[in-house]
Amino acid sequence: MQQPRIWLVEDEQSIADTLVYPLQQEGFQVTVFGRGLPALEAAAHQAPDVAILDVGLPDISGFEL
Repeated sequence: MQQPRIWLVEDEQSIADTLVYPLQQEGFQVTVFGRGLPALEAAAHQAPDVAILDVGLPDISGFEL
């Protein structure tokens, strides 16, 4: 069975680090993006099962993403 994919879009590394470990321990494959636009570009090729978005990103609003 393939692990569910979660994309975490968060520009604060300490917050991302806090979330990644427990998600991985629960069996999720976590990909972290530090900005919104790279996540948007990646979504054109492959979508995650779930995305966790920071609404205050430096390049694009999490609401827009």
